[in-house]
Amino acid sequence: MIHDLDTKNESTLRKLLVTKLNNSPFTNYLILIPIIEIEAWLLSDSTAIQTTFKLQKRPKKIQNTELIKDPKKYLGDIVWKMSYKRYLHTVHNAKIANNCTISSLKRCGSYKPLDKYIKSNL
Repeated sequence: MIHDLDTKNESTLRKLLVTKLNNSPFTNYLILIPIIEIEAWLLSDSTAIQTTFKLQKRPKKIQNTELIKDPKKYLGDIVWKMSYKRYLHTVHNAKIANNCTISSLKRCGSYKPLDKYIKSNL
């Protein structure tokens, strides 16, 4: 289960999700909470953004994308400034994700449990 943190408290949100999953038939699960929004993960791969939007130049690499207060807006601003194209998270997030590399995503601390889970369970 993946749930954006948004402005919530991480431990409170995690407890809520665990409670909900305790009543489910699934015994093997992982709770992932991207810090702020999942767009922080997408911002970790500037090449994926460049490829998705066919940008002439690759956006500047961001050291810690999980520190950006509004990653969705930040991503939209990058796309607009570099291409005058509109970014729509409902359309473009999946496309950017398809172009992301695992090595870029692993730069995000909140992504690392998924990588570990996949390696342990597949």
